[in-house]
Amino acid sequence: MSVIELERAFEKMSAQEQEQFAEWYEQRLARDGFAPANESEWTVEIEQRLEEIRSGKVQGLPGEFVMAELRRRYGS
Repeated sequence: MSVIELERAFEKMSAQEQEQFAEWYEQRLARDGFAPANESEWTVEIEQRLEEIRSGKVQGLPGEFVMAELRRRYGS
């Protein structure tokens, strides 16, 4: 199943199903090596990047552009 197919299936889910999926996926990531302990480090990183965008130091890219680029690189 492609990422686009997953996106479409997710969008068709009820809010409760989406929440259940998100919980399952988070557990899967934790089982497969995602380290929740690093979450605070990611929070710091995100805050720094947001500040760079807000200050004008860097310019963000539209989500549509980013998704199109990912699809181009990794297939639909």
